[in-house]
Amino acid sequence: MFMGNKSGMGRLQTQAAVAHSVRPLYPLSRSQDNRLYAETVRGRGVVGYFSAGQVDRLPALDMVYAVGGYLWLGSPPEVCWVGVDPTYGAALLLWHPEKGLRAVYRVSLPKLIRLKGYFPDGTVLLEEGTLQRDFGFVHSGFISLKMSEVRPEGVDDAHILMRPLPRYQVPPRSQTARKMASVPMLSAGEYLSTDGRFFIRVAFGEGEVKSGSVWHIRSGVVQRASETLHDVSSILWHPLSNNSVLASTNAVYGERSGIYKWTPKSARWQVIRTFPEATGCRVLWVSVKGTARLEVTDRKRTQVIEVSLR
Repeated sequence: MFMGNKSGMGRLQTQAAVAHSVRPLYPLSRSQDNRLYAETVRGRGVVGYFSAGQVDRLPALDMVYAVGGYLWLGSPPEVCWVGVDPTYGAALLLWHPEKGLRAVYRVSLPKLIRLKGYFPDGTVLLEEGTLQRDFGFVHSGFISLKMSEVRPEGVDDAHILMRPLPRYQVPPRSQTARKMASVPMLSAGEYLSTDGRFFIRVAFGEGEVKSGSVWHIRSGVVQRASETLHDVSSILWHPLSNNSVLASTNAVYGERSGIYKWTPKSARWQVIRTFPEATGCRVLWVSVKGTARLEVTDRKRTQVIEVSLR
């Protein structure tokens, strides 16, 4: 089923040659027939998140673990990318709503593959390497797949790409714990709650704009618990409310500048306070008494204010 070719790669002697030989990968786009959409956002290290679905519908694949970008292939077009699962491994995958999810090539972790691009003759170029504990990548070589010669295998495992990758980041701690209870998480990645039931996912999209969302771990499978909040400037676990999240947003990319709260009771973010004239709002820290110190910026000045969370 899975066939690859490591020979005939003399034309790809350098990374520069690779870059000039392939089509670009897309962060957000629609298929050529305008029926499907797909998006990749960056997470921790080389591991990011991939979403895809039918236009004007909720995603069929919702921020599943992925490495690298994606391509639109074939007619009718279907999306091609590398998905990552701790059990199934790293796989070059195809998805179309009428054909389902199919695997073209697969390796077992910690081995890893990355999609580098697509040649006009229908060859997909993959980079091979090893996934490190910090989600870094160590290169080992290249492999080419002639898509017309491979036979994709249907994926029957309903939980593929939905199992958590068990390496969470540790939320930052204040060095002056008597005055501050919590400080925001600013790096891309996943931050587990104290009881291990939820985690906050911080991702970077186009223009390095951060997004924040909350996910539930149930029976070993990751499920979305909150809507995605865009243009997030800071996000943290609420120090005074179990499994609740605080986040602040800027107004540059459409969100209202302000501070929001999520609780397990609803997928929606609750508004604590917004600043209509501000272009930016950032949580600096939250005190043990439930006061959030914010940095609010408008076109004229930046000021620090305090908001009660009780």
